[in-house]
Amino acid sequence: MLDSNGKEVDKSVLAGKTIGIYFSAHWCPPCRQFTPILKSVYEAYKNSNMNSKLSIVFVSGDRSQSEMTAYMKEAHGNWPGVSPGSSLQQSLNTT
Repeated sequence: MLDSNGKEVDKSVLAGKTIGIYFSAHWCPPCRQFTPILKSVYEAYKNSNMNSKLSIVFVSGDRSQSEMTAYMKEAHGNWPGVSPGSSLQQSLNTT
């Protein structure tokens, strides 16, 4: 998993949390409409008393890691992303 700067995120940040898996891509118009809404809801939840219990993991359907990180910087909350073409992304897409 990567952050919006393309740096590796340790999976331990997800330990003990409820994880929402968000499949999206910058090239997808409905995704680009929904992502700011999800970000807003996530940030409101993050600022509530339950903020440490939820994490969102973005599973990218973008064509490259650079497209993924640009999309994350543009519209996402502060959540990690699974790189397009990675074995984890491919596994999650077929499950």
